[in-house]
Amino acid sequence: MCCKLVEITEIAKPQNVWCSHCTPGKGCGIYASRPSECANFDCGWLADTSLGDDWRPDRARFVITREPGSGRVFLVCDPAMPAAWRREPYYAKIKASLARPGAERTQIVVTTGRKITLLVRGGEYDLGEWDKGDQIIVNFDAAGRLANARVLRAPPRPAATAT
Repeated sequence: MCCKLVEITEIAKPQNVWCSHCTPGKGCGIYASRPSECANFDCGWLADTSLGDDWRPDRARFVITREPGSGRVFLVCDPAMPAAWRREPYYAKIKASLARPGAERTQIVVTTGRKITLLVRGGEYDLGEWDKGDQIIVNFDAAGRLANARVLRAPPRPAATAT
């Protein structure tokens, strides 16, 4: 699923489109020389040994990864199954991860195409749609409850000029 759901800028592969080098069910045809973005991809299913085979991305129909620097967890869902993360056993385990001690400020961002949903201990929040370059801004109060969350839009890109 990462070969479909993740954008790979090095080879101009857009998000939600199968990579031309991938054979679903078999893997990467250029594995030995794959782009650094692929080689460095942080697959949450591989990293978290508590997740069983039912969490394997091709079965779950979403990819789990972390945002570098923030610790924010992303569930990148297959647009063909936008509610995959709400199925069991996924939904119960996701919610339990937010309820564990020390997770008061944990953030899980679910993306399905351009739609984003923020999950925190206090609930689920539809943040609307996002575009490349947008930032998710989240603030908690002193007790660790969500105070506000929003999408900060990236500045518009200058229009291309004819040469």
